[in-house]
Amino acid sequence: MNFFGMATRVCAFFGAFVLIVGIGSAKGAPQEAAIAGIAIALAVLPYVLFRVMQITEEAAENRVRYLAILKRLDAIADAQGVTEDARTKPAAQRPQGV
Repeated sequence: MNFFGMATRVCAFFGAFVLIVGIGSAKGAPQEAAIAGIAIALAVLPYVLFRVMQITEEAAENRVRYLAILKRLDAIADAQGVTEDARTKPAAQRPQGV
């Protein structure tokens, strides 16, 4: 994960360098637009990969956390004698007194 964070920063600086040098040496608007597109791609693509990996890792961590919370809640419900029926059915569908 740290590699992509550093690659994002390096590519952003490299993209800025390409943009500055390219705009200075361009001979027209089409060349400037092409250079700007390349510079943006150099900065944005590594960032997108980095964020996707980061979000995927956070989602996996959250899933583990949520499962642990659910296990604790089940343990509390078991300790209080709550039946599986009362945990899973909405209140309107439960038998009276549960």
